[in-house]
Amino acid sequence: MKRYSISAVIASLAVVLLFGASYGQDAACNFQVNPTEIEFFDVSGGTVEINVTASDPSCTFTVERTYPWITVLSVNKEGIKGKVLIRVEGNSSQTHRVGELTVAGHAVNITQFGPRRGGNGS
Repeated sequence: MKRYSISAVIASLAVVLLFGASYGQDAACNFQVNPTEIEFFDVSGGTVEINVTASDPSCTFTVERTYPWITVLSVNKEGIKGKVLIRVEGNSSQTHRVGELTVAGHAVNITQFGPRRGGNGS
């Protein structure tokens, strides 16, 4: 029989209470994100709307971006439905580029073709 000291159990419990069992999103909230794959064939860029559905109206979500050519224009949520509007800037490079957003904990992959359609001349 394995024995645990009460101080070790209390320390472990304190870590769970302080930091919680989940990271980022509320553990009771689940999200559906659509689309999770976006392709821009227009090298001049454009806007696209990403739909988010939450499991409960009290659930909130975040949007994170790391690519400067992807801009978050707005984030709206009403009840369990949310919308994220993004803008993809024009691509003047000769090849395609790939970026990513994180919406409600889900990766949204964005591919934009260059003037040479992926750099292979087609």
